[in-house]
Amino acid sequence: MLNAIGAVMVMTGMVGLAWRAVGRLGERAELLRSLQGAVSYLEEEVSFRFTPLPKLFEHLAQSRRGPVGHFFQGVLNTLAEPGKPTLCQSWWKAVREELSLLRETERQTLEELGEVLGQYDAQTQAKALGLAGQRLAEAYIEARAERQRLGKVYLTLGVAGGLVTVLVLI
Repeated sequence: MLNAIGAVMVMTGMVGLAWRAVGRLGERAELLRSLQGAVSYLEEEVSFRFTPLPKLFEHLAQSRRGPVGHFFQGVLNTLAEPGKPTLCQSWWKAVREELSLLRETERQTLEELGEVLGQYDAQTQAKALGLAGQRLAEAYIEARAERQRLGKVYLTLGVAGGLVTVLVLI
């Protein structure tokens, strides 16, 4: 009886670990989709309304949930720190601290965008935002495909690993 309970617990644990790995893949894809939407919003506002960036960041921090909202709030918080950090420094710090699910190339895309924001005219900023949005959209499509492909692999490995562990322990 105890062996059966132990086997069920091991299987449940292994499948739970697999589900967590699949969930992380999904979280990354959703983060990229949300970032792409925020960048598109920034592009429209900078291009047509010429809204100041801090005001846009404040709106995004309040209207977006999860890591993207925390990212823009992090930019605002760093800008408000004593010592007057630049927008670029604040942006980089927030990318590193708040967007840990991103891969290095995706972080680089956002860091390159941070170098342009607040430094150039509205047209140049809009172009940089458009390029970053396009790169994030491509990364989202890739992340979604990866989640579908690797999600099945992770679940299969979780079940197989659980079965092997149960067989070894029995």
